[in-house]
Amino acid sequence: MNTTRNKILKALKAIKPVATGTGAQTKYNRTRLRLPKQHWIDAACVGNIKTLTLRTSQPLLVTCKGHGGRQKAALNKYGYPIRHNPLRPIKGWITGDIAKHQKLGIGKVTPRSRGSFGFTPLGEKGYKSCKPQDISAVHRKDGYTYRFCKNLPGFAWK
Repeated sequence: MNTTRNKILKALKAIKPVATGTGAQTKYNRTRLRLPKQHWIDAACVGNIKTLTLRTSQPLLVTCKGHGGRQKAALNKYGYPIRHNPLRPIKGWITGDIAKHQKLGIGKVTPRSRGSFGFTPLGEKGYKSCKPQDISAVHRKDGYTYRFCKNLPGFAWK
């Protein structure tokens, strides 16, 4: 593990300057600057730092979800394929794309090959049927989910 870590560090240092440090040094920097214990703040406290200015109050939390779509067809109880789920985009859309609907706002798209799409507004359960002409793309699915971290305990933002 140490060999791999050292090789990665050497390769990164060849590209850009990289700061490293121990866990004790990171904790010392964080407590000296009176910052709360958060992973994203610890990442900023690594190395020899004198001051730190946090420019955001809402860090972006990114979670890897993958693209899915490994299953080619739905199977019945005997293991025979009963319907095929197309993995290709339908009219340029794939399941999980985020779009803006003219009346319903922003939500996730579930394209259907029959013409109408499923549209689930963010924060709601269940989908509503819509036409592909009524939506415009906000973010194409890339295998990750994004959300903001809110209400950090024990920390007042300046």
